[in-house]
Amino acid sequence: MGRRAKYSTLSETHKANQDQRQRYAQTTRCKELRKAQNNRAYCKKQTLSTAAATVPSTLQLPTLSLELLELAEFRMPTSRIFSLAMESSGAFEGSNFDDSVLADWDSPPPHRLLPPDVNIDKFRDALLGYRMRRQKEMEVERLRRYESEPLRDFATEVHAELMDCHAQWEGLRRDLEKYHKGGNDRVLGLGLLEWMARRICHLENDFHSLRRGLDQFLGVFVDRWSKIY
Repeated sequence: MGRRAKYSTLSETHKANQDQRQRYAQTTRCKELRKAQNNRAYCKKQTLSTAAATVPSTLQLPTLSLELLELAEFRMPTSRIFSLAMESSGAFEGSNFDDSVLADWDSPPPHRLLPPDVNIDKFRDALLGYRMRRQKEMEVERLRRYESEPLRDFATEVHAELMDCHAQWEGLRRDLEKYHKGGNDRVLGLGLLEWMARRICHLENDFHSLRRGLDQFLGVFVDRWSKIY
């Protein structure tokens, strides 16, 4: 025995389905779902349109040389010293790799002489770890400000930092020619040149992502630091 049809004609079935949809549309659950969906669509549209409209189109980016791009692809150290220096500010407290010591060396050459018991390669790893940790701390703080600053001001700030860093990189590249190959100033100067090259590429990516909105900017940040750790 089959079930008896609830409605005898297609028009009755259609009318019943329509009435059911109308009743559901008036329920609290449907209203909440529709509101959330509209909010998501609105936010996505506003993010994209605001980013495109407020990031100044007149800001020109520097042309990155092949040398810079190649230096930016340097391989990260795998030493324990690098890892510790990047993870914690107190990992080497009181030693030659303490933050207070590394901060004095976080600048272009010439530098004073390293203590005789300090290995130059280990010191370079520690200095890079210190720079990467400081960069991440700065970018985390920058993300916080992104939520409150006007996008135009924020993009202009990133652009200015990119241009300044690129000018410093060009100056350091020229200055390194006068330092003896294999000397501490040349070795540490090249380490700074490599890190600055990578930093410039990061800033360029940041600027491009700002044009595409908050989600893209956050995605670049997460992708960058998940690869490093």
